[in-house]
Amino acid sequence: MQSPASISINCTGNLGENAKNLQVYAPGAGTLQAASFAKNSPPVFSAEWLLFYQHHFNLVGRAQEIARLQQFLRDPRPFQWWALYGPAGVGKSRLAYDFVQSHSAGWDGGFLRADRLISGAVANWKPSRDTIWVVDYAAAHGRELSTMLEILQHQADPQGPKVRVLLVERDASMQSTWLKRLRLEAGYSWGLIESARHADPLQVNPLGAQATELLGLVLQAAGRTPQEAAGMVSQISQKQLRKMTDDGRPLLVALAAAAMHFNQVASMAKLTMPRQLLDIHLGRELRLWQKHASAEPLFSAASRMVFATTLANEIDIVRSCERPPVDASRIDDAADIEDAADARHRQTLLDLAEAIEFHDESKARQVLEYSGITDHTYWALQPDALGERLIQVLLRPPLNAGAYYTDIPRMTVKQVAMLFDFARRQTRTRLAATMSRLPRADLLYLLSTSMRHSTCAVHDLLALLDEICRIRGEGFELAEVRTIINQDTLQARYSDAIGQMVEHSFALARAGSAQDVTDRIAALQTQLASDFAATGLWLLPRMLRIAQIPGARIRLLAPAYFAALEQRQPPDRDALMPAIALYRRAINDAIAGIATEYDVDHFTTNGHAYPVLDEELAHFCSAFTMLGAAAQTHDRSGTAIAVDVWSALAESAAQTSYVLLASGLQRQQSGQPGHRALADAGQIAELGIGFGRRGGDRHIEYLCLRNLLASLGTAAPTSPAYRTLRTQTFAQHRLARRSQEFGDLASDVCRSAMLSRDLIDHRKLLEQLHADLTWLPELSQRFDREGHYYLAYVNQCIARGETSEAYGMAVAYRTLICANIKPLEATSLQEIFQRIAENPAPAHQPLTALMQQDMMAFAAASPDHARFAMVILSQRWLTLHQQGAAFTPESFDVELLQLSGAEAKALCGVADRLTIDREDLRFFRFKGRDGSPLEGTNAFRFAVSQGHEFKWPATDPGWTFLHRALSNAKRSKDFLDKLKRHEDRYQRL
Repeated sequence: MQSPASISINCTGNLGENAKNLQVYAPGAGTLQAASFAKNSPPVFSAEWLLFYQHHFNLVGRAQEIARLQQFLRDPRPFQWWALYGPAGVGKSRLAYDFVQSHSAGWDGGFLRADRLISGAVANWKPSRDTIWVVDYAAAHGRELSTMLEILQHQADPQGPKVRVLLVERDASMQSTWLKRLRLEAGYSWGLIESARHADPLQVNPLGAQATELLGLVLQAAGRTPQEAAGMVSQISQKQLRKMTDDGRPLLVALAAAAMHFNQVASMAKLTMPRQLLDIHLGRELRLWQKHASAEPLFSAASRMVFATTLANEIDIVRSCERPPVDASRIDDAADIEDAADARHRQTLLDLAEAIEFHDESKARQVLEYSGITDHTYWALQPDALGERLIQVLLRPPLNAGAYYTDIPRMTVKQVAMLFDFARRQTRTRLAATMSRLPRADLLYLLSTSMRHSTCAVHDLLALLDEICRIRGEGFELAEVRTIINQDTLQARYSDAIGQMVEHSFALARAGSAQDVTDRIAALQTQLASDFAATGLWLLPRMLRIAQIPGARIRLLAPAYFAALEQRQPPDRDALMPAIALYRRAINDAIAGIATEYDVDHFTTNGHAYPVLDEELAHFCSAFTMLGAAAQTHDRSGTAIAVDVWSALAESAAQTSYVLLASGLQRQQSGQPGHRALADAGQIAELGIGFGRRGGDRHIEYLCLRNLLASLGTAAPTSPAYRTLRTQTFAQHRLARRSQEFGDLASDVCRSAMLSRDLIDHRKLLEQLHADLTWLPELSQRFDREGHYYLAYVNQCIARGETSEAYGMAVAYRTLICANIKPLEATSLQEIFQRIAENPAPAHQPLTALMQQDMMAFAAASPDHARFAMVILSQRWLTLHQQGAAFTPESFDVELLQLSGAEAKALCGVADRLTIDREDLRFFRFKGRDGSPLEGTNAFRFAVSQGHEFKWPATDPGWTFLHRALSNAKRSKDFLDKLKRHEDRYQRL
């Protein structure tokens, strides 16, 4: 595994805000980088000693999972992703880490931090060889992951290195909430993402009977001899070990080994549940902190420090392992930048000292570092199962604490609030991720306790609750929110109107009848129209997820919300992001009603009526236009608009233009006017391109460009603006060699030409794309996979009587396909030409002549081409013969058969098809009318043309078989094998 070129700095905020820091500490942070793991020598069985990357003992019992992961890597597709899941402490991260390390000779990659992913970094990254990325704690980062997976699938190069992404989470079954949310976050791109999924998520189970083997290995890693380890293992039965470790979770097995190592076997005999092992280990940790602390205040301060850092997950410091020397000669103002990073580092530690109410936090850090908890983990307690249990114990000591803990530092409500505030000021996403993993009762207790003295504003609290609900995939109950948000604890920050909106939101979520839904929406609309609007406009979007309001009701609520927002010109900047969030929830629900992939044909084949009415489409258009205009107004006035606002607007534009495009295409295909929706789609997509540029999000900019081209190409295919844009776009992507994007755009514009019924332009497009095969040979495979679109198009042309015109398009399509694919291996291509050949009107003599001339020229290219030509011409003549046209053996051109050589094939039958190799025609014998024997090609031609006139005995088994084979057989190989086996029975023929 190649080492990362630089080490990333831990920075909060967006990339733009940290650009200079990243220049110094992570000069490659504009692209993807593997996380660095600091391997040190922590004390045996300390928290850091237990971390998965320390690698103190070998992996046990994972042969089956490794074999499945090997298949994941070997799959020939260029990009794939997969999910790995299992309960806390089951060894998911260790399995992924060992697997990646074992393939370091041939694969790059490593662990990625999903919360630092931005689409620009993903888009900028280009693999130099096969790469596997592992994303741990995937549930917290649905939006970043959906963007990452979509971009990597778009950029997948069949001729380039393979890319694999492994998502690791506690629950990733197909029914898990976070995977469903990933689909929602992806919106219309989910079909593309889903196509790259390797298989159903891989579950990592406890070790079962192999837990005993791991127990011995851990004891040896702790310094015990093999004989000592074996003796200690023998003191506990396998049944008891599996019971106390939840059937063999590796982390719990390691904790059991620690208890045995520290002579706590007697207490282990009383264990009845896995959580007690955590308590035994935490009790020992706390005693160790107390031992290294010189006095009780320092011990309490160290405990509170671990509570805060574990809750925050990470804090805003530069770790010692992440601070390479700075080359001042290469970077302008390097010294100043480094000083600024130092200042931020010091400020974070000062804030931490204030939060733990201990003026010299360095002493508290020393206590922890003596115990093996260092800045490598930001002084947080890991593994996570231990950290989460510590939070629970310090918040609410268990009833039987005396059995495991000598002393548990007591924290006042005010102290809990101060620690919560410190963690909240680090990064809300990481805090929400930690809190979302707590049991529901502890989560509610932490929130309600913290809010009694917290400085957290209601706005920030609701944003945190919204984030927790997003990660957990579930909302809160009204009584629970009342406990967290109440007038007594929030005092001046709280108003009765906030409580009323909370009540109305839950009432809307729980409403039963349609009238009740209407009444609740009216109540919320009244609030939004009052003096409370300024607060309500940011509050209501947060309540959507907290109260779990169904998507269909959000769509009904959206017009009232945006009408209120429009009254405030321009809307407050602070309301922009919540408003965009509400808008995207409504759009996502609309998208869920049509399709989950960018697939134009899907809108005509799924059989569902488009669910968004004209009136609602108008609301979407006006709401988005208003949001975009508000952001631009604030920007022009000098009010800073964050990069993530522009990016969110661009994503909304991509979604909105997609909904409008889908509506316009479906209406146009069904014979209804669709140009209004297509025109609106083009306008919004064009806005989205600009927003994407402002947000530095080239991928979203590209999606909007696709929607713009598709809408213009369908609504105004002959307009100079469309033709110019198409030409420029193709030229830019050719120059940049963006192969995947070029293929997407080529597919889009060709489909638009189909939908607009512009046969001439479509044929020209296909001919132009043939020239691009010199640098993009996979275009042939791309268009071959989309052959069903062209088959449907041919059927439409035949129904309109445009068979000759369709044949011209089919020839252009064949030229593109057959440049890199054998004709008879392109199933859709064969079906397209057979469908034209089967056109039953015998009056189409010009088409017959055209096909004869074209196929003769096509057959001359190679034996494979000749086989294809023979199939199509045979079908054409048989169709005409069935319609009464003159048909003789001479109808088949003898020269064509000679051109095809041993590979030639002929197609016989009308309803059912049978192909026969000329090499095997020597086994076919037939008697002519004059009794003369016919063999091989002549016999076959004569049998096909005249065989129906012979009166064979119905009881003759030879004829019965032959007749059935000629008229019904579907596989030529089976027929030929039978002919060979029964050759002696056909000598008389």
